[in-house]
Amino acid sequence: MPFDIPNPLFDEDMVDLFARTIQPRLTEFEAVADVLSGGFRLAARRASLRDRDPHPFDAEFAFSLSCAWPFKKEDAAPSVREMISQRRISWFKGAADGYTNGLESVVPDRTLLLTFDDLQLRLYRGQIGELFNL
Repeated sequence: MPFDIPNPLFDEDMVDLFARTIQPRLTEFEAVADVLSGGFRLAARRASLRDRDPHPFDAEFAFSLSCAWPFKKEDAAPSVREMISQRRISWFKGAADGYTNGLESVVPDRTLLLTFDDLQLRLYRGQIGELFNL
């Protein structure tokens, strides 16, 4: 596997696909392995809250929440995307080494229980306070 991440949830090909998809949206200060690990941790938590096994769309949800996923009906406003991208650096830092407490505390369960459409609408409208514990 090209990325050393703990408990990747998905097979090597799927992890590689996620990595190649999110990498262009990351800043120079972010490690792909950290964002993958953090996103997979949120995906696993989302699936657990829904009492089922993780599915790739749970990871898509997590990466969309952090503005790292490019495939959306409507993208967040540039100012919202920039704010989340800047905060994402500290939220995901160290996740590949198992440090996800900051990320876990910033994303409440209520956010992970949203539908993908509800998430996208809140991002588009800039309703950041409804998505994150800031």
